[in-house]
Amino acid sequence: MQSTRTFIAIGLPKPKIEKLTHLQSLLAPQIPNVRWAEGVTLHLTLAFLGEVENADLNNVCKTVQRVVTASSAFDLRLEKFGAFPDQTRARTLWVGIGGGGLDTLLALQADINQAVGDAGYPTGENSFHPHITIGRMQKGRQFACDVTPQIQHFQTWTAGHFNVTEVTTYSSHLTREGPVYTPLSTASLPRRKNRQVP
Repeated sequence: MQSTRTFIAIGLPKPKIEKLTHLQSLLAPQIPNVRWAEGVTLHLTLAFLGEVENADLNNVCKTVQRVVTASSAFDLRLEKFGAFPDQTRARTLWVGIGGGGLDTLLALQADINQAVGDAGYPTGENSFHPHITIGRMQKGRQFACDVTPQIQHFQTWTAGHFNVTEVTTYSSHLTREGPVYTPLSTASLPRRKNRQVP
């Protein structure tokens, strides 16, 4: 049976993508052997489902829609530079998430994680560390880099706030040039009455 590699995420507004790509351009000369994420692929992953049978995609999208519409729009802030598994053995480079809507984000992610699991696609994720992956080391899993100086330098870096108004279910197709993400369904978060934090 045919299946589609699927994940659920929050996309980023163009001005924030531009600030992230500028950060990448500052880091690139200092950190070698990194495959930097293309601007159009930058996102905040909420749940990675892996291979979903095509016959189940509609149900998964409807499940996400039901959870998202029960929440409301919220503000997040892009801030700080970090690495997994840690700064002395960096293999994945990321920008962190903060802001007044962080608790709403955590609750939304937990609800989505539970709902897609109930729909037959448990993610196996027991913890959620909200972040935007901006690059990965290109060599094998044993290759890592010490990015402590860069993390210290960009400790107070921020790209500012943005308003989260929708959640998208994506398909992911891996190519030699990098992943290609295609929206399958987008669920809108009801708007709040208060204004976005500038």
